Amino acid sequence: MSERAQHHQVLVLGAGIAGVAATHFLKENGVTDVVILEASHRIGGRINTVEFGKTSTGDKALVELGANWIHGRAHNPVYHRALESGLLEPLVLLDRMDGYYYTEEGRCLSKELGEKLWRQFNAFEKETGIYFDQNIETSSTMAEYFTERLNDFIAQFSADDRSDLQLMANTMLNYLSFHIGDNLKFISLQYDGSYEDIPGGEVKIPKGFLEVVKTFTTDFDTDTVKFGTTVTNIDWDQSKQGLHPVKVSCSLVGGEEKTYTCDHLIVTCSLGVLKKAVKDVTLFRPQLPVDKQKSISRLGFGKVNKIFLYYEKPFWKPGCASVKLAWSSKYSDVDEKKEWYKRIFSFDEVMDNPSVLVAWISTSAAHHMEQLPEAEVSKTCTAILRQFLNNPDVPEPTSISRSTWCCNPLTLGSYSYINMDSTPADFNTIADPLFSKDGKPIVQFAGEATHPRWNSTTHGALDSARREADRLTKFFTNQKV
Repeated sequence: MSERAQHHQVLVLGAGIAGVAATHFLKENGVTDVVILEASHRIGGRINTVEFGKTSTGDKALVELGANWIHGRAHNPVYHRALESGLLEPLVLLDRMDGYYYTEEGRCLSKELGEKLWRQFNAFEKETGIYFDQNIETSSTMAEYFTERLNDFIAQFSADDRSDLQLMANTMLNYLSFHIGDNLKFISLQYDGSYEDIPGGEVKIPKGFLEVVKTFTTDFDTDTVKFGTTVTNIDWDQSKQGLHPVKVSCSLVGGEEKTYTCDHLIVTCSLGVLKKAVKDVTLFRPQLPVDKQKSISRLGFGKVNKIFLYYEKPFWKPGCASVKLAWSSKYSDVDEKKEWYKRIFSFDEVMDNPSVLVAWISTSAAHHMEQLPEAEVSKTCTAILRQFLNNPDVPEPTSISRSTWCCNPLTLGSYSYINMDSTPADFNTIADPLFSKDGKPIVQFAGEATHPRWNSTTHGALDSARREADRLTKFFTNQKV
């Protein structure tokens, strides 16, 4: 074995919330020889809080390029972690459809009518769970289901109201695409109910989501996280025979190669990275078991982004900048490349950042947006705001910032979902560890795409981290008996 190889009891691939939390839980349970290999130069993964804009007092303000809020309070481990750490003062709940709907003709639609439709839309969302809960077979997509249900509801109104309601329905379908992560025509109605909603509303984090991640690093040594370390190969062939440790080959910044070995490896990289590894026949030697490869390939991985617009002189009144875009094009008819901007469903003011608007965009349109020049994105957003607000004086933003999760080689997408080819069982298959012949877990998997009830969420990632840390702790305890 190479003299340069460093051996550790546990290696963790990735410093997102799953990676740092798994490391923390292991250290908390007395497993101290744990090192994280992180390709970037920061912790957080798809949680990325950055400075952009300014507060009302002129101080630097924050935006969330990735995870934006906590989904539910009741038994949400992220919520309780943030609460115990004093990160939720004051408590700020998200109102998804706050603001007004505007048309392409610059007409502001009835807020009362929009609220009626939104209440019914929420009821339809809750009803989708019946197919999974009662094992009712359906081959419908979420696009088909919502289009049909919304049309039936809208048909009850007058002709004038029906026209406006249909426009607002397009806004809500674009919102749902962002929430789930992709075009609704790809998403299975059959298994929508497998995701468990946690009661208590959506909670914003005034101090930034990254602060939640940092709470897990207080017991880290200075060299616990090896930044700028890209894992290029995981050789677990001899490990499964019980002969040698897992060998992890890495590439460092500047081109230097480095090798680590470990008794146990916890992989927390995104589903997008795992998909590429399966497709390119890279990363794992030997290849992952066939059933795990198939589950990785089958599951959907979303495309979601945000565009932040900073204005030195905001053109709106503070607290009054939520513009819902009621596009006239039918949801199913949008060309997501040529008309990428029609997948933006809203421009909203950012919490504690009164000079910044955020535009929410999803589907392949979000991927296409990443590849456009920044100036084009800025001009397009300005043209949309001028058109929908019927205000030619809306200025161009002073600067913009945008997320690029689809093109980022460390993520290759946003978050997982069940598409028409997959089932909830695929999350469990991905989560299954690789064992040696004598039953030792040598390669484990954590992250949101390994959680069958809470996939796509930070609390799913956190819960999976505890699951894998507890698995190893139990193994070590049994070894001592």
